[in-house]
Amino acid sequence: MAKTISGIKKSPFRRRLALSMAGFGSSSRYAAGGLGNLLKSPAQRRDANRELLAREAERFVAELGKLKGAYVKIGQMLGIYGQYILPDPITEALQSLNDRTAEVRWSTMDRALKTSLGPRYKDFAVNHSALAAASLGQVHSAVYLPENRELCLKIQYPGMAKAIDSDFRDVVRVMRMARWLRGDRESEGLLEEVHTLLKLEIDYLREAAMGQRIRQLLQGDQRYLVPEIYGEFCSPTLLAMEFVDGHKFTSPTVTALPQAQRNAIAQAVLELFFQEIFHWRLMQTDPNFGNYLVVLDSGVPQLALLDFGAVREFDAGLMDALCQTIAGAVDRDLAATTAGLNQLGCFRPDQGEASKTTFAEFCFLLVEPFRPGDASTPRDAVNARGEYCWAKANLVKRAARLGATSALDRDFSVPPREFALITRKLSGVFGAMAALGAELNTSELLASYIARWRAAGSDAEN
Repeated sequence: MAKTISGIKKSPFRRRLALSMAGFGSSSRYAAGGLGNLLKSPAQRRDANRELLAREAERFVAELGKLKGAYVKIGQMLGIYGQYILPDPITEALQSLNDRTAEVRWSTMDRALKTSLGPRYKDFAVNHSALAAASLGQVHSAVYLPENRELCLKIQYPGMAKAIDSDFRDVVRVMRMARWLRGDRESEGLLEEVHTLLKLEIDYLREAAMGQRIRQLLQGDQRYLVPEIYGEFCSPTLLAMEFVDGHKFTSPTVTALPQAQRNAIAQAVLELFFQEIFHWRLMQTDPNFGNYLVVLDSGVPQLALLDFGAVREFDAGLMDALCQTIAGAVDRDLAATTAGLNQLGCFRPDQGEASKTTFAEFCFLLVEPFRPGDASTPRDAVNARGEYCWAKANLVKRAARLGATSALDRDFSVPPREFALITRKLSGVFGAMAALGAELNTSELLASYIARWRAAGSDAEN
């Protein structure tokens, strides 16, 4: 990273003023432009207003990017989870926010590291150039000198924890001022969930505990590599973990692997997701598959898990309802699927049957890769061996289109926040499968997890 900055601007007044001016400017220009479109036909007016909103959203997001820090992370998370409460042009612009920011100068990070490590600071030799710089902190390689142990230090930017609450309120306030945010109870619930996730992601002691827990859960499974967490060095603003050298799913090294090896990595991605749902009730909710690396040191590809800040625990009843929804959708059982969705809290008491059916059909589409021989599956999505071809299926985009159409239904209700988290995680899993070019017959794989879940439920009843 050639470009560096001295630090994240921390003056609350200046940051708030810059954000407010950006929001005010966008809303004013949109209102003025809307007046200019009044003489057009309804269809022309709708298209023109959407284009205008998209331009103003891009300007607002550009300002968020300039302010950096928590504003970037908040914008990204609203782009991911705000699809039900924000206009499409806004979420699309927010999703373009780049988490890889300019590297904060080492002198600033060095002071933060000294504060976290205290007297043990002298035991570390740290590479002053960051391995990665993101919105909340950056990662540096280091050596623990007493043991000559190579590790990674994830160092939070100074002042980030103190600013997260006020920065979140600022972004929400500006979006309300611009009339982009809905003000109903469901929207408030989703905003509360995003705020909770942000708080979790800046607590590095919690992230360390979650990393250790998942490492224990996957212990003995050679397909996965979970870095060791060095808890004795961790603090709320510092995470110390084993150094892992690997490749992203999209790297030329991985895309050039034989199909069988890419399929093995993809199956490991899927099974990790299935274990989260059917066994652990613990899930990494961040849909970004950049949180994983492929390690090829042993000749057999391993999936390395790197980030545990967005790991969430879910209520057993909610996850059982999710399992029922998945099982019903695989069977194309409308009654079972809608019953599961109802238990998830996806329907209002007065919800119409047509709206329920539309929601169930959305779930039918999501489980398309796991339903063998389905006539509705696009022809190009299945190869001559009957394997699902994730890169050709275009499933995420098809599901997004169907979801957007459903949201236009007057009887549509915002899904519960937990459902929003899980569906966004699913889009990340499916995106990883497509990036790997996986060609797999996964129907029997999911069926085995469903069978064990049903058996466990029967045992509990007896």
